[in-house]
Amino acid sequence: MSAKQRLYLQFPASSFFETGKMSFAMDGVFNRHPRPQAAYLPVPTKAALLTQNIMKDKPHDGLVTLEKPKPIKSRLSYPTRLIDSHRPNTNVQTITIEQKFPSDILTRMGTLTQGQKLWMVCRCITPKHSGELIMFKDCKPGEASREIGILKKLSHPNIVQLKQAFIHQNICYVGITYLRFTLREILYVHMSLGELQVKYLAKEVFQGLQYLHEKKCTYTGLNLDSVRIDGKKGNVVLEGFSQAFLDDDDADADEHGTYIMNSHDSLQDLGFILLECMEGRPAETKRDIDFIKKQREQYKVFGLHNAEAWSGCKQLIDFLDELFNVDKEFTAKIQRPHEFIKEDGVGPSCLMHYLELVSLECFTEWQAYIA
Repeated sequence: MSAKQRLYLQFPASSFFETGKMSFAMDGVFNRHPRPQAAYLPVPTKAALLTQNIMKDKPHDGLVTLEKPKPIKSRLSYPTRLIDSHRPNTNVQTITIEQKFPSDILTRMGTLTQGQKLWMVCRCITPKHSGELIMFKDCKPGEASREIGILKKLSHPNIVQLKQAFIHQNICYVGITYLRFTLREILYVHMSLGELQVKYLAKEVFQGLQYLHEKKCTYTGLNLDSVRIDGKKGNVVLEGFSQAFLDDDDADADEHGTYIMNSHDSLQDLGFILLECMEGRPAETKRDIDFIKKQREQYKVFGLHNAEAWSGCKQLIDFLDELFNVDKEFTAKIQRPHEFIKEDGVGPSCLMHYLELVSLECFTEWQAYIA
């Protein structure tokens, strides 16, 4: 029996028409109780739902927990100086240190732990950049100055954008565009990457490496953690330039004073990353070029456990063979891309559902900042 029929049985229609109280009765039947409404600042949904369980050390069913990070000493107190791309005179060496938090520029949201790296997430409150999120990582002074100096000279969709930096207690914090997801996290979801996703990742990273080669920048930090994905657009961005160097850089010596030769083959690093994407999980032992060479001599698909799933992807296999070809010069490989990454028809949408699964299946520790 519908609600309307029950209403007619309880209140005959004749009584409504005789008394003229039809509208009054209808209003009273379907009254709604008011619900309290409150506005909250946006925080990562997964951490907000699991905060109580974390404090009680309860297991989280259905979640994939990444490697437990080592205890990190909290050093994220109020910064003493902000070096801002929106302010003039952003040279680190010539700025006078301020002794208070620059609340006119940004407000702190919380800290995000990914593996062994701790990020401080802040929200910009200037009128021009209101609501923009920025991720800060702590670096050694030498690494920070190197990374800031390099990123200021780079501008490309596949290269992370430097936003801000500040110095506090001899610790430098470098701020980049907010890029929540890493390639390592994507490999921990229950869905494995296919040829389409591997092709898109290879194409995006290769374009970033091409640009770095044009700028004479040697990039040595390519790994699963330095490849980050924009959660809104799906763009692939390279991060982690603290160990990179430019050919015209005067300070390209290592900690022992030995000058580094610009011979690092980042395309081989790309090949190792793609193999881990094909495997579906980060490699337990690091692969090297000698292992790859022996596998190919035995006509094996690079030692993959699920090799039969990729044996039909001829162009992908040929592309990997070219990346690992030590007899071919790096310049020749980077200037004449393989046909595998030249083809169009692949876009960022192929990764979006994987990013959704990262939020649902992978736990990332988030600590909200309470003023």
